[in-house]
Amino acid sequence: MRNVLADVLITDLRMPGMGGLEFLRTVGGQYSDVPVILITGYANDDIAVEALRAGADSYVPKMDLVERLVETVKQDRCAGG
Repeated sequence: MRNVLADVLITDLRMPGMGGLEFLRTVGGQYSDVPVILITGYANDDIAVEALRAGADSYVPKMDLVERLVETVKQDRCAGG
């Protein structure tokens, strides 16, 4: 089996087992060259700041997902590589 890195990771804040912030802290250190976008339906400034501090490259509230996700992925992929 070969290892394949993603061009970008998109994760939700609330997930069963491991939350998005814990995921960021765990995976972000191992794959710092892969941009991570955090999405959440529980959007507020405190969560956005915490996500960025935990290693997210971008943060998109679910209420803006349709309008912002594609452009955010394009920007993060360009910035990351």
